[in-house]
Amino acid sequence: MCLVTFFKNRSFCLQMTSMLHIPDKRPIMSLPSAVAVVFAVTAMFSLSHISASAATMEQTLPSSSYTTIINTSSWMANLPLSVRTAPLKHLIVPGSHDSATYTLDIAATPPMQGAIYQVLLDLLADPLTALIADAPIHDLTLTQRGMIAPFQLESGIRAFDLRVLYNPANVQLGLDPYFFSHSFAAVPMNETLRGIASFLSSHLGEVIIVQLSVDWEHRNQTMPQLPTVMSIVRDVLGEWLVPVPTSTNDYANYFVDTSLVNLVEAGTRVLFSLDESSVNVSAFPGIWNASAVNTFWPNGQTANMSMTTIYEYLYGTDPNTTMPENNNDQLNLVFFTITPSDASIVQNVLDHIWNLTNVTSLRDYAQEMRLPTLATLAKAVGEEKKRINIVSIDWPDAEMISAIIALNH
Repeated sequence: MCLVTFFKNRSFCLQMTSMLHIPDKRPIMSLPSAVAVVFAVTAMFSLSHISASAATMEQTLPSSSYTTIINTSSWMANLPLSVRTAPLKHLIVPGSHDSATYTLDIAATPPMQGAIYQVLLDLLADPLTALIADAPIHDLTLTQRGMIAPFQLESGIRAFDLRVLYNPANVQLGLDPYFFSHSFAAVPMNETLRGIASFLSSHLGEVIIVQLSVDWEHRNQTMPQLPTVMSIVRDVLGEWLVPVPTSTNDYANYFVDTSLVNLVEAGTRVLFSLDESSVNVSAFPGIWNASAVNTFWPNGQTANMSMTTIYEYLYGTDPNTTMPENNNDQLNLVFFTITPSDASIVQNVLDHIWNLTNVTSLRDYAQEMRLPTLATLAKAVGEEKKRINIVSIDWPDAEMISAIIALNH
């Protein structure tokens, strides 16, 4: 979600600053003025990157309640034949949200669209203010435990949500200018794609789903580079890309006429879509358009709100706001994520700065969605037709991934 319009509300900025009074003999005026800017900027910036709630629910996942998948690195190949030969629409795949952000590369991040983002980048570049801004930015931006390849793939993740940026300054330095990112650069694109290719070479029964979009804060310089980005994707993953059906009828029924076995036997095991509706992908063979994966982001401020919204989306009566019943030309993805209120984000930033015990991160917030997510998935599996194909979450751990995989049995 982009908050450029939101940032134009100067009265809100003043309100945010006024909220930064610290009681108990810790006056805000005792800090450098730049630090006060960090408070407000960091808090507002975090709004566009959080998929969690500030409420605390301390839920854990009972290990005895779910089937344990021993070999997550080859779980698709080890599925029962009845599952591997069933339509792809019957598959449920664990996915990661903002998949590349297990680390940040601030130095490789080009200038951002919107003055407020550039201010933040400048603050992080300054040694003094970086000491204050670095920890909360990482805690409120990082969404994954480790790199896509081999860590996430070996852990069983099979669907990836990737954002790309182009850094022209790296061209001058002879460095890779393309990064997967989450506003800040995370990891080089080429390096990550080659890791995926290496995994595919050694795991012959696995299929991967990738959604690529342009990182919003870097759209102006990145959009013109998409033809080059697609060329790199095709150079590295070309032999594994699932061909886009040329027949309208074949496309309309692809996900009910195709199975894991079909893809493995054909040797085409990467369904790669460009999630940019303004781009005509017909010039890029093997790249599917944005409609290949139907996505839903609940954007609730607590776990309760997100799950209520998701439930309404799945089972509501209004056809304009519920998941399409017969979208045989799409896979259905739901982001099981939550977004906290602005006040809770400000509080979290202040807690970071004062090193209070109630400091939270995306990892903590994601914990709240574990049990509600699994309960909703269990109901979806129990329906006559499985409706959710990709479960995209922050900070998925081995137990959560195994529980999602087990729903296919």
